[in-house]
Amino acid sequence: MKLYLIQDTYNVRAKAIGFTPTTGKLKQGTLYIQALFTNSGASVGSDFSTKYTIQVNPDSGGGWQQATDTTTGNTIYNFNLNVATNGTTIGTKHTFTEKGEYRVLTTRIEGESCESGQSGTNQLIFNFGDQNFTNTGTCGNAPL
Repeated sequence: MKLYLIQDTYNVRAKAIGFTPTTGKLKQGTLYIQALFTNSGASVGSDFSTKYTIQVNPDSGGGWQQATDTTTGNTIYNFNLNVATNGTTIGTKHTFTEKGEYRVLTTRIEGESCESGQSGTNQLIFNFGDQNFTNTGTCGNAPL
């Protein structure tokens, strides 16, 4: 088993602008989380890969545990993401309705050209939001 230090965190509550929320947890509705994995500038042909896990700390208690995708019924554990040299991969859109805090854990990005220093720039982003929000023909505030 490999353990990696957490290099970046994002706290929804701390990022709020213009108001002070009481929590950053999912309290109602449906949350989506979707990965975006890109590579640009790699000078050696290589695929890059990582794995991710999504966990929930439910309001009902029990501590951190694997989150279950509402749409598929699958737990989100060690999902593979691969991207080709100078490519983009959009991951599976996972949805969740269990009330609580959510977090995404990843393994390090690996690939043939990582060791040679010719991997270019890899970027792994997890987008998230309200799965059911629509803003048809109107302007105004969108959910965080």
